[in-house]
Amino acid sequence: MNVLIRFVVIDLIQHILTKRWLLIIPVVAVVAYFTTTSLYQHKVGGIYTINIWDALFNTFGNPNNIFYCFTPVFLYFVSDFLPELAIGEYMMLRLRSRKLWWIGKVVSLSIAAFVYILLLVFGSFVIFGSVFRWSDSWSAFAANNPSDIYIVPEITNIHPYLAFLCLLSLLLLGWVSLGILVLLCILAFKSARWGFSVGLAINLAGLVIHRSEVTGVWTYMSIGNHLLFAYHSFGDRTSHYPSLMLSYVYWGVWIVIVFIAGMYLARYQDFVRRS
Repeated sequence: MNVLIRFVVIDLIQHILTKRWLLIIPVVAVVAYFTTTSLYQHKVGGIYTINIWDALFNTFGNPNNIFYCFTPVFLYFVSDFLPELAIGEYMMLRLRSRKLWWIGKVVSLSIAAFVYILLLVFGSFVIFGSVFRWSDSWSAFAANNPSDIYIVPEITNIHPYLAFLCLLSLLLLGWVSLGILVLLCILAFKSARWGFSVGLAINLAGLVIHRSEVTGVWTYMSIGNHLLFAYHSFGDRTSHYPSLMLSYVYWGVWIVIVFIAGMYLARYQDFVRRS
C-alpha cells in the first residue's frame, strides 16, 4: 500500500507540475472576463441585484464553457498521463502488479480532476470577488432571470452552496469518467493522440445531441444532460430530463465499465522501454 501511495504522489507531481497545467491561468482569465462583462451589463443597467453566485453558475453551468473550453482542456491534461514515463515504469516494477498500477493511474487521474476543479473555482472566485458582492443566498437577478445564469427556477429552492456542490460533483464525475476513457484508449491504441481524439469526439457528440434537443433514449445516453446541472428534472415527473440521482448512477456505471476494461487491457501491456 505504501508503494501504491508513493506511485500516486510521484505520478501527480510529474503530470500536474508541468507547463501544460499553466494553461489554466488564461482559461480562467478569459472565461471570467466574458462572464463578468455579460453580468456587469445587467448590473449597471438592470433593476435586480447581482452577487457572486450569479457569476459562478453562469461560468460553470454554461454549456459553451463546459464543452468548448473546460472539458477539452482537462482531456488535454489527461492525455499526458500515458504512455508511462521512465520513472512510472520503475514504480510499476516496484508495485509488482499491473492491476495495482492501473488502480494507481485511476486514483491519480481522479485527484487531478479534483485539483483541476479546485483551481478553476478558486481562480474564478478571486476574479468575481473583486467585482460582485458576496452573499449566502440567491440574488434577485437569479430569482427573476434564472435562465441568464443557466439555472432553472426549481434550483433557487436549493441553497446556493448545495446547488453549486451538486453542479461541481457532476462535472467531477463526468471528467473522471471521460479521463479514464482517454487512458483506456491510449492503452488500446498505444497513442496519446488517439486517446485525446476519442475524448474530444465523445465531448463533441454530447454537445451536438444537447444542442439538437432530442428526446427519448438519447436524453439519457448522451453525456450532455448528465454533465450539465440545470438540465435535470428536479422532481418534475413531466420533464424529459434525467433526475440528479440517475446522472450519478450513469457516471458511476461509466466509471466501473471503463475501469474494468482498463484493468483487463493493463494485463497485456508491455510497459517497459526497450533500448
